[in-house]
Amino acid sequence: NAKDRRSLYYPGEALLALARYQDLTPTPERAEQLSRASHWMVTRQWRALGLRLKVLPDAWLSQALELLHLQTGDPALAAHLLKIGDTLASQQISPTWGAPDRRGANLRWGMPNVVSVGSTAEGFAAVARLERRVRPGERRFLEHTEASVAFALRNQYTAPLLFGLRRPEQALGGFRD
Repeated sequence: NAKDRRSLYYPGEALLALARYQDLTPTPERAEQLSRASHWMVTRQWRALGLRLKVLPDAWLSQALELLHLQTGDPALAAHLLKIGDTLASQQISPTWGAPDRRGANLRWGMPNVVSVGSTAEGFAAVARLERRVRPGERRFLEHTEASVAFALRNQYTAPLLFGLRRPEQALGGFRD
């Protein structure tokens, strides 16, 4: 059923593709299309009766808004991207407390895994780049990015973790999940 396969994140992914295409081959028409699409996503998506219902932890939308902010300087894009960063941060196991092997992992999607942390790290990195531009000296989202990356690297196959694997030479450098 096509409806069952619909993703909440496709609009962010589509916006990212269009923003990257605009970055490669800029046109005034596409800039206008991007402005309309990003404005809708920031001001209208996930709203009812004038109230924001939720801010999705959308890594693709994060990357799109960061690139569009770089291109346009639109403060509304920056403000919404920082809200996405707050949502991502609220769903991450603290980098400073809790079980050391789980620090930096996600609280959602069951057991922590590298796949979900990878997409979260993409989102955090976009917010961290924006943070560097609009809040010089602040490192909150860079620290969350570092925690995500550290979790992923703790789950990478290294020589000590290869014992007992059928083909250790093929696993070296891969990620456990």
